This record gives sequence, C-alpha cells and structure tokens, in this order.
Amino acid sequence: MVMAKTILKIVLAWLIGSLLLGWLFGPVVAGWWFWWGMIIGGGAIVVTIVRNIRKNRDKKRELDLGDAYFDEKEYDKAIGAYNKAIEIDLNYADAYAGLGNAYASKREYDKAIDACKMSIDINPYYTDAYALLAHAYIGKGEYDRAIQAY
Repeated sequence: MVMAKTILKIVLAWLIGSLLLGWLFGPVVAGWWFWWGMIIGGGAIVVTIVRNIRKNRDKKRELDLGDAYFDEKEYDKAIGAYNKAIEIDLNYADAYAGLGNAYASKREYDKAIDACKMSIDINPYYTDAYALLAHAYIGKGEYDRAIQAY
C-alpha cells in the first residue's frame, strides 16, 4: 500500500508539472519536462520497488534465523533476531508472535503477553498469536484470560 501511494505521488507530480509548464512556457518546455519526468519518475519507482524487496527479504531472513534459534532452544538469540525483524518492519505480526513464543519459553510471561498482543493488534486474524497468548496466560496461572484468548 505504501509503495502504491509513493508511485501515485510521483506520477501526479509529474503530470501536474507537465501541465503547468505547458501552460506557462509552451509545449517545448512541457515536452522536455514530460520526458525528463518519465526518466526520473521511472527511476524513483524502481528504487522504491527494490527497497521494498530488500526490506521483505531482510525481515524474512531475521524471522527464519529467530525460528532456527528457537528450535535450538537458544531463546536469547531468537529474541535478538525477532527484534531485528521488528526493527525492519514495525508491523511484522509473525516476528511479534515469535518473540512472544521465545519469551514464554523463558517463562517471561508478561513480555510474552505484550508481544502476542502486538501481533494480534497488527493482524487480528492471526490464530497462532491467540494460542501463544493463551499459553502465556496459562504460564502465569491466569486461566480465565487464557480461555478468553482461545
């Protein structure tokens, strides 16, 4: 969605600039602006797409690394990797869920609950986050809240 808004802004600025320059200075300047805008605007769109691809690749790599550490029961390293994924994308529900799972495994249930709630806030349809939240509540002995989370 962010990429679409950025592309729309670039295209609108280019079109408005072409129209204004054509109206103010004539078709020669407008034509120059039109083609220059095609080159610059196209480059900006490519840069935006490449940045988003790299961001998605990097956050997925950190999530996979966190999952691997978690599987090896290296929870502190997993927490570090999940936090790096969250730094890359603050709205990465999977990373918050992984973080909650790692904290619950360390019996740090309050932190686990906070992380799971963040995951649910980002994606209310993420059922694994609800299960992890319930697990954390069970760890704290808050069984009524665990039932509500399920």
